[in-house]
Amino acid sequence: MTLRLYVLHYKKNYSRKAYLRENKPESYDYTFIEKGDKGEFAQDRYYKYERSRNIEAIRKIYSVLSCNIRLARGEVIERWPYREGRGSDLNMERMTPGVISLTNLSLNIKHRYAWAELLRSGEDYAIIVEDDIVFTEETVEALSTIITSEAYSQYDYIDIAGGAGLSVNGSKIFRQDPGVPNLFEVETRSTRTTCGYIMNKRLAAQLLLTTVPIIFPIDFQLTYLFSIIKPRVAWCHSPPFVHGSEAGFYTSTNER
Repeated sequence: MTLRLYVLHYKKNYSRKAYLRENKPESYDYTFIEKGDKGEFAQDRYYKYERSRNIEAIRKIYSVLSCNIRLARGEVIERWPYREGRGSDLNMERMTPGVISLTNLSLNIKHRYAWAELLRSGEDYAIIVEDDIVFTEETVEALSTIITSEAYSQYDYIDIAGGAGLSVNGSKIFRQDPGVPNLFEVETRSTRTTCGYIMNKRLAAQLLLTTVPIIFPIDFQLTYLFSIIKPRVAWCHSPPFVHGSEAGFYTSTNER
């Protein structure tokens, strides 16, 4: 069993596309999502910065972000929902994006195109990746372990590229799936990054139908939407893909 990979690609990232074509696993097919580059959409249709809306939204995901920062430091948090006490070093104002860049808006839109393609395909699941993924020797085997298991169909979203320094450390918030040893259900329902994930069509439909406007860069945007939709989310440890921009294989083109 394999799934189609939807690759979110900027047309000017020539070297990334060449790498993906040259190193494509034999059993997987790609669909490159190239629509939505900067200059190809009307910004006002998707985004209008409203400070009050951003502050309201960040309060919804504040506990998730606080929790993940603690987990990244190796702390163990025994219960959820998690609430940050006074004296927090998580500055809510700093975590609230101002006017997001056109690059970040474009990436949001490309993800939406991929969700729509999944719905049109008639498939139940797809792998959605940004064009800075890097393959490892374990990529094919690690993906196969996930998608041939009975457990994987229980999740709406599986993070498969890691990133942001966030890992599974044994906290009770992360529940190891007995069917797939390297999958951990995440009670915080958050992303690490959006470089690579498996998504089912039910969640894709919910995300496309939401009336919540684009407010954040895509990783925060999904975490925010997950706080509303409440899908089943798992993180893969260790991930089948490397997040190339974060690992230094590529220079990030997605400025904050």
